[in-house]
Amino acid sequence: MSRSEETPVAAETRSSDVVIVYLVFALLFGFSLFMAWGNFQSLPEFYSYMGIAGATPWVLLAAGIVVPPVLFVTGMAIARGRSMMARAGTMLAALAVNAQISLLLEQAARNVAAGVLG
Repeated sequence: MSRSEETPVAAETRSSDVVIVYLVFALLFGFSLFMAWGNFQSLPEFYSYMGIAGATPWVLLAAGIVVPPVLFVTGMAIARGRSMMARAGTMLAALAVNAQISLLLEQAARNVAAGVLG
């Protein structure tokens, strides 16, 4: 069998590559967590300013803080033992789900304020 007829051997996944992929996604999920923490701190003050402090959506604000770490860990668990592209794709899908949930929580908080304000 000549060199051209041999099947290509899958490239080995180096642990440093895995760490780099997870660090990049940790930063992206960390940014989402940072934004959720900012909402958790500033939204109650805004609702108080608007005179609707009793309608502060605490459950939505807490969910915004819990979702990014849960999805990051879930993505890592699903991607474990897969190829580098599959790991990156899985983490990208988890990040997309995180973005969608963050937008849904933000819209729900807006609906709460709109419902109270009339």
